[in-house]
Amino acid sequence: MRKFHISEGAIMPVRATKESAGYDLCVINPEVVTIKPGQTKVFDTGVSVEMNPDEVFMIYIRSSVGLKRNLILSNSVPIIDADFYPNEFKLAVTNVGEYAQIIDVNERIAQGIFMKYLVTDDDNATGVRDGGIGSTNKEEAEVV
Repeated sequence: MRKFHISEGAIMPVRATKESAGYDLCVINPEVVTIKPGQTKVFDTGVSVEMNPDEVFMIYIRSSVGLKRNLILSNSVPIIDADFYPNEFKLAVTNVGEYAQIIDVNERIAQGIFMKYLVTDDDNATGVRDGGIGSTNKEEAEVV
């Protein structure tokens, strides 16, 4: 099973065309947000994703956002594991350019792609996730 779940006020991820690999992801922000050069802001998406145990949801900045506006995802390519569900994922966006950038209300800034993955034949992982972002070291990022 592969399915998005959204909270109230969130926008359902969609593919723009039938040949698109990625599902466009919008941020949830009640007002316009400015990201100054060198600054990072964390945005809610209001999205959680349910998927098969051998899949991962990989998130990339939209090419126009990276190329034209010098914005990147702070952790490069966020990996959303199947056991992250039902937690909603967030997007940490960093301005690596010389000028302040504006993020409009509910702007599409990233895209997510489902991928299958492999494990080694001798893999014996038994751990169980017990939280969302930062649950390993119990640190939470400041959210816009």
